[in-house]
Amino acid sequence: MNQTLKPKIGFQVIQGKPQYVQVTIPNDWKLEPFEKHYELIKGKIPKTLFETNGIGKLPYLTSGYLKGDDEEYAEKSDGVLVNESDVIMIGDGDGSGRVYTANNGILASTFVLLKKKDSSKIDTRFVFYYLQHKYPFFRYTRYGTGIPHLDQHILNNLWIPVLEKKEEEKIISIFSNIDRIQNLIDTKIEKLKLMKKAIIEKLLSVGLENKKPQSVDWYYGKQIEIPEGWEYTTLSAVIHPMRYGTSKKSNDIHEGIPVIGISNIKFNKIIYDDADYVDLTSREINAFSLDYGDILIIRTNANLKNLGQCAMFDNVGTWGFASFLMKIKPNLDRIDPRFLLILLNSNFIRNQIPIIAQTTVGKYNINKENLGSLKIILPSLPEQIKIIDISSNIDSEIQPHEDYKLKLESIKQYFMNNLLNGNVRVKI
Repeated sequence: MNQTLKPKIGFQVIQGKPQYVQVTIPNDWKLEPFEKHYELIKGKIPKTLFETNGIGKLPYLTSGYLKGDDEEYAEKSDGVLVNESDVIMIGDGDGSGRVYTANNGILASTFVLLKKKDSSKIDTRFVFYYLQHKYPFFRYTRYGTGIPHLDQHILNNLWIPVLEKKEEEKIISIFSNIDRIQNLIDTKIEKLKLMKKAIIEKLLSVGLENKKPQSVDWYYGKQIEIPEGWEYTTLSAVIHPMRYGTSKKSNDIHEGIPVIGISNIKFNKIIYDDADYVDLTSREINAFSLDYGDILIIRTNANLKNLGQCAMFDNVGTWGFASFLMKIKPNLDRIDPRFLLILLNSNFIRNQIPIIAQTTVGKYNINKENLGSLKIILPSLPEQIKIIDISSNIDSEIQPHEDYKLKLESIKQYFMNNLLNGNVRVKI
C-alpha cells in the first residue's frame, strides 16, 4: 500500500502544549480544510422558552436536553433550526469540542451547527466520527479563563481526509454498528437501573419487613410516613463538618495532584479518567484531600436537576476536589457511606433539593447550612448493610453490561486511531 507524508493532521501533547504532528496517510486520500466543506453557524437564545411542546414549537437543543435532563421548547422561527441529519458541536462551556447528531430542534446559544456546503461531497457521518476522534485536541486548544470556548479557527483549518466513496461508506458502517450495539447495551443498563431505583425506593418507604408507618413532620406544615423504628433526623447529625473544594486553577501538564470536578461525577459514580491536575501546597493537600468513603456532592450548577448529584470516593492515592463540589464525611458510628450515597440519590432527598436551593446569577446553589438541614431517615447499621447488599446484588447484574460497553469503547477507539488515518484499510 503506497503511503506518503501529508499535512499535519495528527496531534500530540508535548510538554503540556498540544501540537500538530505530521502523519503518514494513503496516497489515494486527499486532505482538505474543514472550512472548504462546512460553515459554522452559532446558535442563539430564543426570545421565549416554553416548558411544554406545541404547534410550531421544537425542542431547545442544550447540553442538558441531549443528556435527557432539560426539556424546553422554542418556536421554529425563533432561532437556528437543526435538522435530524445535522451535526452540532458544543462551542462554549464544559465539553466544548464535543460533537452530537441531533434531532430536529432549535440550537442553543452554546452550540454551533456544522452546516454542510452544497459543493461538498463528503459524508457528514464520516465527518462526525472524524471530529469525535479529534475531541481531545479540541479540548486541549480551548481558550478562556472562566468558561472554556472552542477555538473555531483551529476547527476551520483542521485537515479532513477525503476518500473514495465506497471506503468512506465502509468506515461509517463499522462505527455505526458499534454505536448501535452500544445503544442496545445502554437500554439494558437503563432498565436494570430503573428496577434498582424502584426496589430501593420501596425499601426506604416501608423498610425491610414492611414495618408499620410512623408519621413525622415535613415541610410546609405537612406530615409524611416513614418505617416504624427508624430515626428521623438531619444530615448534619450523621456527618462530620462539610468542606468546599479548592478554587485553584488547574493545569494541563499533570503538575500537582488529580482533582475531581463536576464533569467527573456521572451517574452517581466518579470517573477518574481525564481528571484535571492542580498544584497544591502540603497544607492545601491536607485540606482538600479525600479519604475512602467521602461523598462529593455538586453544590452549584445552572441546571437544578444536577444540583445535589453525588458520588462516593472509592479510589486510592492522593486526590483533591474542586470548588463547585462539597465534601461530606460520614460519621461511621451512625451511617455507612454506601447507605448515605443510596439515601442522597433517593427521591426522599432529591425532592428536598429544590426546597433548600438558592439562586444567584442564573445558577442554583446549596450551602453547608442548607445541606446539613436536609431531613433524613436512618435505620440501624445492620439494616443499612442489608439494604446495601440488596443494592449491590443489582449492581452485580449491571456490571457485566458496563464492562462490555467499555470493551466496545476500546474497540471503537482502536478503529478511530487506525481507520481514520488510513493506518488500517478496509476491503472494498
